[in-house]
Amino acid sequence: GKSHQAQAKKESQKEQADTLKGHQRIHTGERPFSCDTCGKLACVDSLRKHLQTHAATIPCTCVLCGQRLSSITELRSHQQHHTVDRPHSCGLCGKSFNNTGNLNRHQRIHTGEKPFSCDTCGRSFNQGNSLKAHQQIHTGEKQLLQHLSVRIAEKLHFQR
Repeated sequence: GKSHQAQAKKESQKEQADTLKGHQRIHTGERPFSCDTCGKLACVDSLRKHLQTHAATIPCTCVLCGQRLSSITELRSHQQHHTVDRPHSCGLCGKSFNNTGNLNRHQRIHTGEKPFSCDTCGRSFNQGNSLKAHQQIHTGEKQLLQHLSVRIAEKLHFQR
C-alpha cells in the first residue's frame, strides 16, 4: 500500500537528484571518479569508457608459443596462425598440432594412458621414444653384467 508508494517516491527522488548532480558536474567540471590504473579523473559514465582503453592494452600471452601481445584482438589474430599450420587442437588445454597422431600422443598427458611398457621391468610410458630411452638403461646393465661375469670368470680361472 502506502509504504510501497512512499518507497517508490523516495527512489524516484534519489534518481532525479543523482541525474541533476551528474548534469551540474558538466558546468562545475567536478570529476569525483578516478582511474585506479592511471589516475585520470572522470564522471562515472566516462570512467567506464576510459577503463575499456586499459583493458585493450593489458598484455596477453599465447599459450601455444609464449609470445606476448598487447590486446585480446591481437592474440586471437596471432593464434589463427597456429591453427592454420596446426588444425588439430586439444580440447583440454588448447594446444594445437599439425596431425592427429601428434594430438593423440599429446592427449595421453591428460588421460594418464601409458601404452608402452618395458619387457624387462614392466615400467610403462606414454610415448614410444620414452620407452626406447628407458630400455638403454637395461642394455647398459646387460653389458655391465657381461663384463663383470667375464672378469669374475677370469679371477676364478687365475685363482686355480
